[in-house]
This record gives sequence, structure tokens and C-alpha cells, in this order.
Amino acid sequence: MIISAPATSANLGPGFDCLGIAWDCFNEIEFLLSDETVITGCPEEYQNTDNLCYKAFKYALAYRGKPALPVNIIFRNCEIPIARGFGSSAALIVCGIKGANELYDLDLTEDEIINIATKFEGHPDNVVPAIVGGLIVATVRDDIVSVASLPVHPSWRFTAFIPDYELSTAMARSVLPESYSRADVVKNIGCMAMLIKAMETGDKSFLKNALNDRIHEPYRRSLIPEYDQVEQLMTDCGGNGICISGAGSTLLCFSDSEAQAELIRRGTEMFPTWNVRDMKVYIKSR
Repeated sequence: MIISAPATSANLGPGFDCLGIAWDCFNEIEFLLSDETVITGCPEEYQNTDNLCYKAFKYALAYRGKPALPVNIIFRNCEIPIARGFGSSAALIVCGIKGANELYDLDLTEDEIINIATKFEGHPDNVVPAIVGGLIVATVRDDIVSVASLPVHPSWRFTAFIPDYELSTAMARSVLPESYSRADVVKNIGCMAMLIKAMETGDKSFLKNALNDRIHEPYRRSLIPEYDQVEQLMTDCGGNGICISGAGSTLLCFSDSEAQAELIRRGTEMFPTWNVRDMKVYIKSR
């Protein structure tokens, strides 16, 4: 069987570790019964039992009290760029858990898959949208994940500026402070509420005030040297806001369709080795 999972942008705007969105861009991985574990279709250094997809596969089996049963994992079509802040790891985790569920009839509910994936990954904002699609806010209490799906107004357009270099999550985490002031935390709470309202209504004035994160972007933007250039280009083209996708290095611009066309045209000229592209929200069919 072939399992797919979409790209995601975690830490959306001021929604650090709790707000994420799924994109119409997928990794597809095939799982087959086998007498021994074999992993193919990915770089050779990942064709072993340290493969993240396989580790998630085993984790789901363990949840049902099963041993590490053998499997043939074949990476078929992987569109999600690695270490760019688009949830490539989250997609592998979700595929691994769903693959185990289907291949060995674990009978996991969607809620169980959400909880297993979050416990394995550590944060819900990447894995949950890869499971349920769309824009979500998620919190964890007593190891149980609560998820709310949020509307996205059809007028919004999202443009990704995907650099030609990687940025590891470990590096991005290392620059964050251990604590924050009350003022910064209060500011982020207000900004996140404003962003949710902007996404729902399409009101650009809400977005202007919402994309003013104090938790991670002030520290991580120095890891993306072109941040200021992209932000200025976004403004010049009539865009409405910019944020880091996940932990970076991708930058995500918010705009209407007219500004997006100019953003993509000029962005491609300015950064010829980058992938500047339209991102469409992935809505899971029910």
C-alpha cells in the first residue's frame, strides 16, 4: 500500500509550537509485507533502521504491544524539500505510523494517530496538520492532544521562498532563549489571536498586526541572511506579511493573487537558485 502525507508549516507566524498548516505537496511511501526490513528509494545513508519513517513505524507497533515486525519501505515520490521548514520529518513520521496501522491492522483511530505522532515528534503543530489537513491549532495536556481546525479565507495566497540551503531544526532551536518576558508572551498571545482572525476573514489589516512574533523569529531570522531582502520584496510587490515556515530556511509570504504573481516573477529573478512557488492549502476530504 502507498501512504502519503502533506508538507506543513509549523510555528505559523506567532503560533510557536501550536499553529500549523498543511500544503498540497506530498511525500508518498509504499509499505509491503516482508521477511526482513528493507528500505529503498531514499539516499543510502537513510536505508537502515535509523530511518525516521521506520522508527515511527516501530513506535506505532509498540503502542499496540507488538514487536518490531519486518517491513519493506519504498520511498516513491517525495516532493517535500528536506530541512527547509516544510515538515519533511513530520511527513515521514505520519507515513510510518499510518503504514504500520494499515499493514498490520492496528485499528488506530485518527485521534490515536495524532497522539502517537505528537508524542513521537514532540510538538503537534507539524504532525497534526499532516494528519488532518488545513490550518490547525493544537495543545497538549496530560499527553492528550486537543485539535481545532480553523478556516482559511479563499482570498489569501501563500508564496514560499525556498532557499538553496538547509537549516536544521537543531540549529534553529539552539538560538532560542530559555525564557521570555511577560511582555513578549502577552504580545504573542494577541498576535496569534489576530492571525487566526485574519486567516478567517481575509482582512489584511488584521494580518499586518498579527505577524509580529516575539518567540522565535527575532532569533532565527539571522540564520536566513536573505530575510530582509525577501521582506522588502514582499512589501514592494504589495504583499501583506511574511513569516518563517517551521524552523526555516523557507520564508512564507501572505498576499492576494495580484501581488503573488509579481512576487513569484520578481522573486525568481532575484533568487534564481531558489524555488519560489505558490503554496495551496491542503484540505483533507472527509
